[in-house]
Amino acid sequence: MHYKHFWLFAIAFLLNTSHTFAQAIKIAGKVLDATTQQPVPYANIGVAGKELGTVANASGEFSFTANTKDLPLNGSIVVSCVGYESTELQINMYAAKPYLVKLKQKSIPIAEVSIKPRKLKKKVLGKNDREYLTSTAFFNLYDKVDDKLGRELGNIIKLNDKACYANDFNIYINHNPFAMVKLRLNFYTVVDNIPGESILKEDIIFELADKQRGWVTVDLQKYNIVLEGMEEVAVTLQWLESKQQNPKDYFLSISGAISPAKRYVRREKSEAEWTRTNAYLSLYLNADCYKPENYTEITAQ
Repeated sequence: MHYKHFWLFAIAFLLNTSHTFAQAIKIAGKVLDATTQQPVPYANIGVAGKELGTVANASGEFSFTANTKDLPLNGSIVVSCVGYESTELQINMYAAKPYLVKLKQKSIPIAEVSIKPRKLKKKVLGKNDREYLTSTAFFNLYDKVDDKLGRELGNIIKLNDKACYANDFNIYINHNPFAMVKLRLNFYTVVDNIPGESILKEDIIFELADKQRGWVTVDLQKYNIVLEGMEEVAVTLQWLESKQQNPKDYFLSISGAISPAKRYVRREKSEAEWTRTNAYLSLYLNADCYKPENYTEITAQ
């Protein structure tokens, strides 16, 4: 073969090889409760350390598309949901069948609670006013909803050395053209200025009604959320599902402001890295708070 022809052939071969190995693959499956064999709705599915993944639907089914060049060698898919033990799946780029994932329920010890008399004070934790000129986009015109399931954003809220019972959650929606939006409310510890472990025992899922805007309130009393032993708590919302009125309905925004002293956090998928911004969303908790020295005494059984 002529020398010149050899190099042309080699370049063509490399380009073809690159195209062969860098291709889009579909990752799909279903998430079940290991004990009941019933679907686990809205479980998180994320590729460890990557902005790849999705959220299962109400029937526990999930699917997302990823480029093979973006998937780590020997990487894993993490499946998680509040109230369950997380599990990892080895990524198989050539899997012919969908994954069948069975999550084990977390065992939560029953505790005997002895309540001491305490003086409770009503407190507002977070930002309870709205901005008229600034907001942050949960979705924008350049997003595709199916590709952005699992996006999460919220505030890191200082507790000011108080222990508190969370009574309700409130957020101000500036713009919302959707017929329905389903969101998950999350509470996390704060480690190194970013969200850490979830402190919830069960999912908190709520809906925005048709084009609902303004202040939205979620009653939290039945969840018995006690914020104690923490200087800060991360409170976030996660996008789970939506219905559009119009194919171009992609812009939903939350009131917020630039704030050098406050912190707004965001991540694209459940296993992606968190990012921080010096901003603060119009998002707050109404709570009953007390001094830490009057903590409830708890004895595990």
